Amino acid sequence: MSSRPHPAHVLAALLPALLVAAWLAWALGPVPPPDSAHGRAMDAAVDAADPQLVVLGNSATRMAIDPDSLARDLGMPGRVVALTVDGFASAGWLALLRHHVVARGARPALVLVASTDGFALSALGQEPFALQRLAEHLDPDDRDIADRVGVGSGWTERWRLHRLALRARVLDVVRAVAALPFAREPTWTEAVATAARARHAVLGPLGVADPAAPRGLLPEVVPVPAAVGWTDSLLLELVAEVRSLEATLVYVRLPVHTAGPDGAEEAAVLRAHLEAEGAVWVDLTDLPFPEGDWEDPTHLAPSGRTRLTAELTRRLTARGLP
Repeated sequence: MSSRPHPAHVLAALLPALLVAAWLAWALGPVPPPDSAHGRAMDAAVDAADPQLVVLGNSATRMAIDPDSLARDLGMPGRVVALTVDGFASAGWLALLRHHVVARGARPALVLVASTDGFALSALGQEPFALQRLAEHLDPDDRDIADRVGVGSGWTERWRLHRLALRARVLDVVRAVAALPFAREPTWTEAVATAARARHAVLGPLGVADPAAPRGLLPEVVPVPAAVGWTDSLLLELVAEVRSLEATLVYVRLPVHTAGPDGAEEAAVLRAHLEAEGAVWVDLTDLPFPEGDWEDPTHLAPSGRTRLTAELTRRLTARGLP
């Protein structure tokens, strides 16, 4: 006479395997976008504008190009969005386009990258916060970017980020409970938010120390030396992303105030590769700017911004763009 196992016994036998499977599904599953106020603002701007033209770059771009004037003079009012992060180079521009334009369903006709050649021909800027800023716009599946700048990607990175998020939640709860007796108007939400802000002041999005934090508490961030050259950048990947949008890539070479190496060789390499990929080259380094048009050696003042934006509009129109 055969007897069937009791369902409870079957469940007890399968429970460890089910728990392991559930844990793996959580640990290796999709990672929510980084909680970045800057990123949320970019998403909102792209959603509101449904842009025809997207400007990518860094602080030099932000201070050189007026997107509102550009939109008005090109006949696309309200349809130009500038996505810039101070210190960003080609890896950052690719991340901004991928996660704040393509992922939002926007389909611009033009993607304009405005920069000096050194940033275009390198993946990562040399500022102390370069990796932290980039991390705010990455996800673990950005393997091409991660490999170039030396951070994790794939399932191991998803596991690491889930683990950091869980640890952060646990620490936030502990700190919130400890803070409640001292709060003037204690609420759970405010206490958790206060703890989160305190934690973020010391730890960046990558879970590493802020170099400005007190010494000796956590490892310092060491800037990654930036190599310069076509193969060191992610411009080819950026071109492919623009092509997937059926858009035109325009590279705007920005001027600098301080005299130095003329950069003719870098510019020739950059131009040859970009034009071979179908990009439009616009060189504004020949524009004359009086002393008062400069804020500092690499950033234009408002008067210089007005002058450069007007000339950029003229040259784009002369090319039949957009």
